[in-house]
Amino acid sequence: MKNPGELVRERYKVLELIAKSKIGQIYKVLDQVENREVALKLLEGESTSDADVVKRVIKEGEVLAHLRHPAIVQFYSLEMEGRTPFLVMEYIEGRSMKAMKNELRNDLPRFFNFFFQLRTAVFRLISIL
Repeated sequence: MKNPGELVRERYKVLELIAKSKIGQIYKVLDQVENREVALKLLEGESTSDADVVKRVIKEGEVLAHLRHPAIVQFYSLEMEGRTPFLVMEYIEGRSMKAMKNELRNDLPRFFNFFFQLRTAVFRLISIL
């Protein structure tokens, strides 16, 4: 796990941990070259030596590079730290869909609006693959 102030590839300064997963973490970082806050999805722990996980992250970056949609975070780059890939993406301030779940249950029109936006994005993804 990275701590605030640590650098990734001497470019990305860790500001805070956003989320944890089985394979790694997502950090809010400062891209010191572009002078903007971005999200960094970084493999950590045992995942860094799992060839299947590494291939999945690389594939995720390759797919994201072809997607442009308002409902999908903008992808900036797939980079390597040593032999470990990481993704650099747009940082969006706000709440996750998981956090909004209960609120959306009580607001069906808004729920369906989000659902149709997501459906459109998924169909676009399928057409690219």
